[in-house]
Amino acid sequence: MKTVANVADSFYVPDMVDRPMVKIVGKRTRPGSPEECLRRAWRLQQLAERLSPCPPAHGFIFKARTREDYEAWKGRQTNPRLW
Repeated sequence: MKTVANVADSFYVPDMVDRPMVKIVGKRTRPGSPEECLRRAWRLQQLAERLSPCPPAHGFIFKARTREDYEAWKGRQTNPRLW
């Protein structure tokens, strides 16, 4: 890791000797309230569902006789939302 001391050996700055060099790109704003967090999460979920290539699963029940039958059925499915 580069530090200020490694980069500039010709001079000594006591308060910056062992601090890592960090580039700050921008400020992250925190949401104002829990309601705003829920609103953002809902919006993000809506966008994810719109971009998903698989349609949402509708209610159905798959009854397998054995665990091996279930694993075989699960392996044949292309829609990850089914399980």
